[in-house]
Amino acid sequence: MNYFLFIFGLYNLNTINVMHAKKIILLFLLSLIIAYSCKEKEPIRTIPVVELLSINSISDTSLNCTSRIVSDGNNEIVEKGVCWSTNKRPVLSMSSTKEGAGNADFDSRIDGLIQTGVYYVRPYVTTNVGTTYGEVVQFQTKEGDGKHVIDYDGNIYNTLVIGDQTWLTENSYSTHFQNGVAVYSKKKSAYDDDHDLRKLFADNKLKNVEGFNYYGETFTWEKLIDERNICPKGWHAATNDDWIQLIQYLGGAKVAGGKMKEEGIGNWHAPNVGATNESGFAALPSGYNESVYVGVYAFWWSATEYDSLYAVGWYIKYDSASIVPIYAGKRVGMSVRCVKNEAILAK
Repeated sequence: MNYFLFIFGLYNLNTINVMHAKKIILLFLLSLIIAYSCKEKEPIRTIPVVELLSINSISDTSLNCTSRIVSDGNNEIVEKGVCWSTNKRPVLSMSSTKEGAGNADFDSRIDGLIQTGVYYVRPYVTTNVGTTYGEVVQFQTKEGDGKHVIDYDGNIYNTLVIGDQTWLTENSYSTHFQNGVAVYSKKKSAYDDDHDLRKLFADNKLKNVEGFNYYGETFTWEKLIDERNICPKGWHAATNDDWIQLIQYLGGAKVAGGKMKEEGIGNWHAPNVGATNESGFAALPSGYNESVYVGVYAFWWSATEYDSLYAVGWYIKYDSASIVPIYAGKRVGMSVRCVKNEAILAK
């Protein structure tokens, strides 16, 4: 029976007085209020909160870490773990672990890292409505045997011991200083007019495209002596003394160039005189200003000034086994090789 018809009918019954009918109506309304208030409410849902508690057991290629879910926000946690990258904002589409469901604390292990690499890690939780991330934590792996080095941009380099020095086996690809500031935020020299075309190959990680080989970034001299450092942590742009020590170890300037050059004419123009690469330095013909004499010359800066306008550099040529010093204008763009800060002990 419709309750409202029933109540209305009460007023038409002569056998029940009006006051009694009002009491019945009030009792009925009160019962409706009580019934509604006792109905189970849907819990309020919020964004889950997850945090990285600690990073433990960092080695040269791995680490262990512990995370906790501070709040599940009244959501069902269907997956949790950590993600990491050399990128400052790691996400699941990069590298990640999966530690199962539930809101209990969880441990994660990260493997396959590069020695002395700077990485960023953060925990995540996934619910039926999406993924939430915790705060990003930066860490650096240990040096290990020192065979690989990674710079701020995530470029990975092999290392090479020559005499009492340790060199990187490639020219610097850095587009940022160690503190994350871009090396070239805007054009500042005549050299930069050619910079954008060459940088296109770096940004798209293109090498040996249609016979065009990317040999690393080239820098004006002011960039390699900047205290923010274009080399990886623990390394520096080679000084003139570093170059002289290398050249002397390889038998002097007349033959050292050949011992440093990549063999063959895949990158060097013929005849590539004296090229043996017996040092492992693997010098490539980068030219200067990123387009001039590519394939013919390799030019490098030293971090040593000559005067207010010029600085000391070195070059190797396709038709000679020598390496030759030059005094170049500081606004010229040339390659940079990085040397480890501390020389290894002589054996």
